Amino acid sequence: MLVKYTADKDFSLSLMAFSFNQNDNFQCQSLCMRDDDGRYSQQFRQWLADFYLFRK
Repeated sequence: MLVKYTADKDFSLSLMAFSFNQNDNFQCQSLCMRDDDGRYSQQFRQWLADFYLFRK
């Protein structure tokens, strides 16, 4: 997964998972942490909902 802080910035983080099991099904996803208003994006909130308490 490639992560960027805001939509107008370059990707700044890469999240990777490794396994000893060979799998030909590889997926690359992207995530933008903040929306155009500067608030956490809905996608970011969904990814971290189990680990972080967000204010409404």
